[in-house]
Amino acid sequence: DILKSQKKETQDKFPILKGMRDLAEELMVSLSDDGDLHRFGEILHEGWLSKRELTEGISNPEINRIYDSALKAGAVGGKLLGAGGGGFLLFYCKEDCRNKLRAALRELREVDFNFEQEGSRIIYVEEH
Repeated sequence: DILKSQKKETQDKFPILKGMRDLAEELMVSLSDDGDLHRFGEILHEGWLSKRELTEGISNPEINRIYDSALKAGAVGGKLLGAGGGGFLLFYCKEDCRNKLRAALRELREVDFNFEQEGSRIIYVEEH
C-alpha cells in the first residue's frame, strides 16, 4: 500500500526523488577509501528526512520514536531498510557513541552487517 501510494505521488514528488538520487552519489563518495564517515551519517539523515516527505506511511510513531532516541544517543543519521512494514534500521554514529546508542536501542535486536554488492541478505540470525 505504501509503495502504491508513493508511486501515485511520484510526479508531484519528483524534485525530492532527484535530491535523493543526488544524495546516493554523495553517499558513495563518503564511503570511499578517503571518504568522510561523518558525512555518511549526515547523508543518511538527509535521505531519511526526504524519504518521509514522499508519502504517508513511510514512517510511524514507533519508528520516529526509535529514530529520535538514536539521534539523542549520538547517532548522526539513520536509514530504514526494507519495505512492506518490516525491515531494519541502520544508524551511523562515531565509535565513542556506540555503547550509548546500543543502550538507547536495547529493546531492538542488533544485527552485524557488511556491505554487499548484491544488496541486503540475512544468512543467519541467532535467537537470544
